[in-house]
Amino acid sequence: MLNAPNTSVAGSVLVSRGDGQGTALWRPTGVWWSGTPSNTSVGIGTAYQTLAATVAGAVGGFTTYKVDWSFASTSTGMSVAGQIFAGIDVISTSTPAYAYQVGYATASSTPAFSGSLIITTATTAPVQVYLFCKTGSGIYSAAFGNLVVTGIS
Repeated sequence: MLNAPNTSVAGSVLVSRGDGQGTALWRPTGVWWSGTPSNTSVGIGTAYQTLAATVAGAVGGFTTYKVDWSFASTSTGMSVAGQIFAGIDVISTSTPAYAYQVGYATASSTPAFSGSLIITTATTAPVQVYLFCKTGSGIYSAAFGNLVVTGIS
């Protein structure tokens, strides 16, 4: 078998970003998280509220990131059955750039939600990544908000 430079026996190629940081696409210090999730309840209503965030200015060096997020309800169900929405952004905002409905909860349910998405930034400058939550109606008792952010390119 012929092995070309920067190629493993399996044929995968290490790609240089051209930024002088080495040839590996997945280079060290490219993963960040929001810290140990808390079981402290946050009453979530119909406006987006922050559930978790990375350390300010810690995430950087890439323009594309994979964000894994999760949160759960406490032992208290919704005050009124309704939709649950999640949002991700690199600024603290009332209208996250990446936001969508993730599920539905009732007065007798205490669901957990999680997901992954790809976000992009305009530059490689350091940012802070936020996880937001809101309801379509009623109050959702949220806790355990968590983010893991991985630099891709």
